[in-house]
Amino acid sequence: MNQTETPDQFEADLEALTIHEAGHWHASVAFGIPAAMRIDMDAEGHLVGGWCFRDFHGSKFEGACIGWAGVMAEHMLNRVWRHRTPLLFSPLTEANLSKFHWEASFFLNELSVEDRQHIVAHTDTLESCQAAFRILSKRIGEIEADAKLLADRTRKEVAAKLAAADERKWGRIPRPPHIPATHADFLNQVCGNDAERFEQFIVSRAALHLTNNRTMKIEDAKLSLGAAFDDAVAISMNLQRKQYGGDFPDQDSWLSAARDFLNWTSEKK
Repeated sequence: MNQTETPDQFEADLEALTIHEAGHWHASVAFGIPAAMRIDMDAEGHLVGGWCFRDFHGSKFEGACIGWAGVMAEHMLNRVWRHRTPLLFSPLTEANLSKFHWEASFFLNELSVEDRQHIVAHTDTLESCQAAFRILSKRIGEIEADAKLLADRTRKEVAAKLAAADERKWGRIPRPPHIPATHADFLNQVCGNDAERFEQFIVSRAALHLTNNRTMKIEDAKLSLGAAFDDAVAISMNLQRKQYGGDFPDQDSWLSAARDFLNWTSEKK
């Protein structure tokens, strides 16, 4: 899932995508065309899309039927992918098939390039649409069952990718015992209960801030600021304590502070 996606949205997308690919797969099998289906995701486990076969060697009519079968299965089982414009006749039945064909012809650009190319390759799109419906209507129970199996397999793959991404994200950084976490948790988990060392870190960050990220030496900062130097130090220290010395409402704030502290520790060595 991405940061803006809820678990319910993820599940709805997964259901629609797996039904879509199962529709392609069953249409392919009906024509005796070898096929395999899977759902694609990125390294973080976000759903990207899916595919059914890589190499197609059937006729244009067969390809058109298979091209229709994905989006058609979604509508037959009332699981339309939320990134696609919803059509007005879900669940799809024989009674509204002609309307489906008419309306869908205006939304073909929302299908994958492969699906769209297969559909339009055959000149009579209504004929291929009707043939696809006849194939799927006999297999709709199997399509739903196979889609669930594919969804289960995909969930396991997503969980593995999320676990790997989580490990990459944290690396050598100690995790908080809970979120939100306190400054005491940070001292214990990250600083080894060494409050004095943490104070040295705060001083170093304040000095870094005062010297414009080391573009000048601290002595030059004193000369530049004159009598205002002590006030500038106090302001800089307060800024660092707000950033590093407070509580941590989420993992990202903990991670940012911990990375800075551990990098500073490595520099000191």
